Order: sequence, then C-alpha cells, then structure tokens
Amino acid sequence: FQSLLVAGVLYNLFEFFVSTIQAYIFSLLLTLYMEEHPYSSSLY
Repeated sequence: FQSLLVAGVLYNLFEFFVSTIQAYIFSLLLTLYMEEHPYSSSLY
C-alpha cells in the first residue's frame, strides 16, 4: 500500500512537471513567433 501511494505521488508530480514544461515551451515559441512577425500582432 505504501509503494502504491508513493507511485501515485510520483505520477502526479510527473504530470505536473510535464504540463509545466509544455506551457513553458508554448510561451517560448509564441514569443519567438511574435518577435519574428511583428506585423501580425497589429491585427489584434
């Protein structure tokens, strides 16, 4: 039972870690895209 609890906590931490990295990469790509295409941001 103890190992199952540890596995669940590790899995939750792993999911949180992956989602954080995905959000970081997405914002990084969005920043690079906005820097490369400044004219497209004037549409908003």
